[in-house]
Amino acid sequence: MDPSTKTIDRLQRLGNNYRESIVNPREGELRFGQTVQLADGDAPLNELLAASNCDVVVLGINEDIGVRANFGRAGTAEAFEQSLPHLFALQHNRYLPGEKVLVLGQINFNDLDGLSRHFTPSFPDDMMQLRKMVEHIDRDVYAIAKTVFDAGKKLVVIGGGHNNAYPIIKALADSHGRAASVINFDPHADLRNAEGRHSGNGFTYALNNESLGHYHIFGMAESANNEHILDRIETNNRVSATCMERILDEGLHRMNDLLNDALDAFPKNHPEGIEIDMDVLTHFPVSAVNSSGFTGNQLRSLVRAAFAKMNPTYVHLCEAAPSLSNSKAGKSQAANFLARLTGDVIKKLIETS
Repeated sequence: MDPSTKTIDRLQRLGNNYRESIVNPREGELRFGQTVQLADGDAPLNELLAASNCDVVVLGINEDIGVRANFGRAGTAEAFEQSLPHLFALQHNRYLPGEKVLVLGQINFNDLDGLSRHFTPSFPDDMMQLRKMVEHIDRDVYAIAKTVFDAGKKLVVIGGGHNNAYPIIKALADSHGRAASVINFDPHADLRNAEGRHSGNGFTYALNNESLGHYHIFGMAESANNEHILDRIETNNRVSATCMERILDEGLHRMNDLLNDALDAFPKNHPEGIEIDMDVLTHFPVSAVNSSGFTGNQLRSLVRAAFAKMNPTYVHLCEAAPSLSNSKAGKSQAANFLARLTGDVIKKLIETS
């Protein structure tokens, strides 16, 4: 996963023309999108980051190949572009200072996506080809994430499948020279076998190559993980979980206490990350819909509580697919919530910088 010029060239940067196309100024106030830094120009990424005084970098990932390589529904490729107008429409104020944020753009995988449409996941040979494509995505995501971490910036990643957790975690561990500790809000552990890369085994690969030193799944659904995965959690002292069923048994009013208990077990002096699989929410449009998850406000509360115990270097918001909503209003609401949650994360990352 060595960074390469070709990888960096995949980055589709956002400039002032894009800003002007989606931000509607209003007299007497400033929108977040009016004040964020953008990556206009063609300076090398490491030079751009070195010259920026930002604390937080926002990056989109335009792909759903990893999801389809795990028999999921396509749609995650559009999440970043769909949420960005809502993110830019938030108010720039004392709580959300846009000048501390660089919105880099997105890693564009349209070329791979076009090729991937020729493959049908139900055919074993085609599935193998899709999973090989995910390896290419890994290299691209790794290169840009590591460049951001090496520059001493914090990273927010929006869009794509949960396959991208692996290259982000590896980039963080390699940049810091030690294994990362990660909490994942997710009904799925994503610890499927290392059978070829896809959205269901990113943490397996990260554990296998020692990039992931401590891993906790919060809100995991007992009935959504196979016996092999449950055995893997039980027998690996680097992995633990708080099941949704336990949270329900003890009462939702205790969810933050249970989260604190999990985070108290994290080792000290290791780089940290937060993974948010949007299918941890009830009925949110995602690649794999969850009928019994957290509400939006419960998830916001949990994420904010996590920051009280952690100093994460990155937050990864994945698996959202607003376009899979059954209505235009539902699509807009999903994109708006993703932006609101992103705003929460950015605020907390700035506070801890």
